[in-house]
Amino acid sequence: MQTSKFTRRNAFTLIELLVVIAIIAILAAILFPVFAQARAKARQTACQSNLKQLGLALTQYVGDYDERFPLSTFGSPAVSWRQVIQPYIKSTEVMTCPDNPNNAKTVSSAVGSYPAINVSYAGSTNEQGCYASPSPFWSWSPFTDPGYSTNPVPVSVMVAPDQLIAVVESVASRSGFDLGDPGYSTGNTGCAVPLGSGIAPAWSCLFAGHNGMSNYLFCDGHVKALPPTKTFNYWNYDNSAYTAHCWPNAATWLATLSNPFTRS
Repeated sequence: MQTSKFTRRNAFTLIELLVVIAIIAILAAILFPVFAQARAKARQTACQSNLKQLGLALTQYVGDYDERFPLSTFGSPAVSWRQVIQPYIKSTEVMTCPDNPNNAKTVSSAVGSYPAINVSYAGSTNEQGCYASPSPFWSWSPFTDPGYSTNPVPVSVMVAPDQLIAVVESVASRSGFDLGDPGYSTGNTGCAVPLGSGIAPAWSCLFAGHNGMSNYLFCDGHVKALPPTKTFNYWNYDNSAYTAHCWPNAATWLATLSNPFTRS
């Protein structure tokens, strides 16, 4: 009986194993960033869904209250607009962006039947009352700070609701978001550009953690992702371009910090 000159090989060689491992490593290096981007996009989409639900709730509120937006806070102890619209949402989870680094911090404490709300979303309260022709509502944005006026902003004065920001993403522990206030974030953490002793202008508290983008809810209910520097014309209800708040040190921080809200 003649035996074969060839023997069957039962294992890979070391070279072959190294080649397979190298291919797996290359594929992992390519795919892992893709998976990470997909997860980040999913979180951004969840945040946008939250804001759309807030938009629906605000629309219902406005319909029930003489076509006016809520104040940023009500009464003492303060109840925020986010708590006031809870009957239309019946959920606190939609008040939290999964990407916001401060989303475990309470921004509005529980008051009576109103639940506690964590940091993520703030109503635009652009209080430019020191203009030559101040707003009768002491706010050029949809929400009014009761510390300045208890006269809510009506939808009827909004020239273009689809171009007026109602709710922003914020890392600060505030119910309202006054874009031009240079001392807005005093006592709050997470703001990007500190001034002096822990003070930062409001725009530095915007959360733009979705690949450099921030989600914005507009007054007509649509949600759009934009870099903060592209929101220049979306803050005033008369559709005018944004102008810095005339606080005494506004010129200083604008010059020092290269304010990003500049036409490009």
